[in-house]
Amino acid sequence: MTLKKDSFLRYIHNFRGLAILAIVIGHVVPFLNWESHPTLYRFVLTITTNGSTYFIFIAGFLFQFLSKKYEYKSYLIKKFYNVILPYFIISIPGILLCVWKDKPFEPNSWVANVFSQWYIPEKIIVLYLTGAHFFHFWFIPMIAIYYIFSPIFIWIDRHPKFYAILPLMLILSLIIPRPQDNGIILQTSIHFISIYLFGMFCCHYRERVLSMMEKSWLICIMTALILIAIENFWLSTSNPLIYFFYINTLTKAIITVVVIYFIWRFDSVLTDRFHGIMENLANLSFGIYFVHGYVIYIYGTVLKYLGLKTLLLAANPITFLLALSIVILWTIVLLLVIKKILNKRSKYVTGC
Repeated sequence: MTLKKDSFLRYIHNFRGLAILAIVIGHVVPFLNWESHPTLYRFVLTITTNGSTYFIFIAGFLFQFLSKKYEYKSYLIKKFYNVILPYFIISIPGILLCVWKDKPFEPNSWVANVFSQWYIPEKIIVLYLTGAHFFHFWFIPMIAIYYIFSPIFIWIDRHPKFYAILPLMLILSLIIPRPQDNGIILQTSIHFISIYLFGMFCCHYRERVLSMMEKSWLICIMTALILIAIENFWLSTSNPLIYFFYINTLTKAIITVVVIYFIWRFDSVLTDRFHGIMENLANLSFGIYFVHGYVIYIYGTVLKYLGLKTLLLAANPITFLLALSIVILWTIVLLLVIKKILNKRSKYVTGC
C-alpha cells in the first residue's frame, strides 16, 4: 500500500479543516442554555468538547513531517512570527477587557482568585502566560512549551525505538487529566504531551498505521463508543468534570485516527466541493481559532442587549445551528477583511 500524494498530505489538511470546525462546535455548545436537556447535554458535551486534542495531534504530525528541515533557532523564530506574535496581538482586546472588568474570562481559575490584588502590568503578564483572558487561549502558552523543548521531540523521532514510551505517556494522560482550570498550563502540557507524541508517531509510521487501521477501524470505533458511554456515566455524577477529563483525551485520540483513516481511504470518492471547503477551513484554521471566541462573546452580548438572550440561547437544533452559522460566518468575514487590509502581513496578526 502506498500513500497518495505523500508530499502533500491532503487527508491531514482535510482533517485540519474538520478539526477547527469541531473546536468551534465544542465552544458553541456550552454557550447555549441546556438546563431543559441535561441528559442530551452530557452526550453532546462528550462528543464535542476537548476538540483541541485534534489540533495537538496535527501539530505533532506536522512537526515530524517537517523534521528533516528542523533547525532549533530558525524553528523558534518561525514559530514566534507565525504563532506567538499573532497571539500577543490578537489577545489585546481580551486583555484590555479583563483589566477593565478587573477579572479574567475564566471565573473559576486560580488567576481569578488573586487577579484584583495585582498591579496592571502583573495582570497583563499573567494573562499572556496563562491564556486566562479567553476560554481557548490556554492552547498557545501550552504549545509554546513544546516549541521550547522541541529538541527532545526531534531526538525521539531520530531514535524511533524511543516511541516505545508512547503507551506510558498515554497512561500518564489518564493519571494527570486536563485540568478544569485551563490556567494551569504546566499540568495541561503534561496531559497533552502523549497526543503530540502520538501525532509524531502516526506520521513517522503513517503507512503502517493506515494499513493497521484497515483491519482494526471497527475495533477502534467500538472502543471509542465504550469510552463515550463511560464518560456519559461520569458526567452524571455530582462532580462530573473531574472524572470526565481523565479519559476524554484518549477518546478523542481514537476518534482522530479513525476519521483520518476514513478521509484517506475515501479520498478519491469525496467530492471536490468537500476538499475545497476543508482546504479553505484548514488554511484559515489558526485565524478561526484566534478570532471565533471574540465572535461568540459579541454574539452573546448583542443578544443580551436586544433582550433575545433567553430565546436564542435556549438549546435546540435551531438555536445551535443559528449560533454556529453566525460564529463561523462572521469569523471568516473578519479574517478575510483583515487579510484584505494587511495582505501577507495578516498572518502576523491572525495567524493566517
